[in-house]
Amino acid sequence: TATIPVDNNAALLGTQLTVTNPVVSGGTTPYSYAYQWETSDDDATWSNLAAHTQQTYTSEAADVGKFVRCLITVTDNGGANIHIVQLSFVD
Repeated sequence: TATIPVDNNAALLGTQLTVTNPVVSGGTTPYSYAYQWETSDDDATWSNLAAHTQQTYTSEAADVGKFVRCLITVTDNGGANIHIVQLSFVD
């Protein structure tokens, strides 16, 4: 079981968005983290932002008016995955 922080920050064009590694309980340590930034027009259907797989992402002109989030996959030492989402909105 994971404790899942959801970050609802308003971000401006050109702002560097950074996700923090979540607090995870359970599973077998150590944990590894993988990141995938995604965008959505409606906060329901999401598309990967190709090649944006780091802990930070700088918002671009194409993101204006869209939702941007980072899907964090936490993998424990035993290979179990936990998916965590952190969300932002680009003004």
